[in-house]
Amino acid sequence: MTVTVNRDQAAGKAPAARLSRRPKPQLEKSREVRVGRFHTRVIEGAGTGPTALMLHGFSDSADCWRPVMADLVTAGHRTVALDLPNFGRAGRVDPVGNYVPMLDEFVAAAIDAWDDGNGVVLVGNSLGALLVLRAQARDPRVLATVAIGPVGVRPVLWHSVLRGIRPVLRPFLQPSVPTVLHGTVAGPRAITDAFALAVARGRLSEQAKAEYGSHWGPGDLRRQLAMGDRVLDELGANDLIPWAALQAPTTLVWGDHDWIAPAPRHNRLPVGATEYITVRILSGTGHCPQYDRPRAIFEIISSTFDELVTHDSTEDDHS
Repeated sequence: MTVTVNRDQAAGKAPAARLSRRPKPQLEKSREVRVGRFHTRVIEGAGTGPTALMLHGFSDSADCWRPVMADLVTAGHRTVALDLPNFGRAGRVDPVGNYVPMLDEFVAAAIDAWDDGNGVVLVGNSLGALLVLRAQARDPRVLATVAIGPVGVRPVLWHSVLRGIRPVLRPFLQPSVPTVLHGTVAGPRAITDAFALAVARGRLSEQAKAEYGSHWGPGDLRRQLAMGDRVLDELGANDLIPWAALQAPTTLVWGDHDWIAPAPRHNRLPVGATEYITVRILSGTGHCPQYDRPRAIFEIISSTFDELVTHDSTEDDHS
């Protein structure tokens, strides 16, 4: 149930059957849409078969998937990436209760919107990875899941540290604090550089940095820190991921330098994890390998589509 991928394997050339030598297609221009009761932004790529529906992590946006999406569209897959509520250019929504259930509602509405009858393959990173696992457990339209650096799999030290220093940090999250502490006067560039170091060992392209920084405005740093403070307790719950309910192909992916949401020790998954789950470890990368190892992530997603086709062919032979 555990597969280790070394750097040479993951960085190898894609098979000719999956990627041609043609220039990569242009993704459709992002557009604003309503998904259920939420206002958000979508980036799409045309293709056939099940839709690859892609969700980013905390403080990120749909733009993080652009390099992977380009390869998926070249390979013929319909691909959709969304800004989660409160991030990127999505609407700012204050949840009545907990934040994660509100995001579950958003993901369910997204599946409603983009499942054209062929089902969906959910791909998520960090918080988005948690959401795709939860969605698979409750929705039979989810044919397979690729969860990259999912939060909520194991306790991590920095969660405990942040809980301990909350009383010191909370005064700085109040609206009365000068804007210089909110992240805009200090500059999106400084925020972007810190993000790059945290999630991709500093290896973000200039285009990726520009796209990430473009989503930050006045007060956003304070707002996202306050939201993180609110979500911290939710992510510490023991029952966030319904492991026994994962009954479709599920690939869990971690970078071996991921300190934000690291892989379980010895790759041992919690009690109840099913035989449908495979673990992949990518060398030389951190929490968001879609930035610095996009081809490796493409290969994993493409293999998932290949397995679905093989499974369908086997069922047809037996019918």
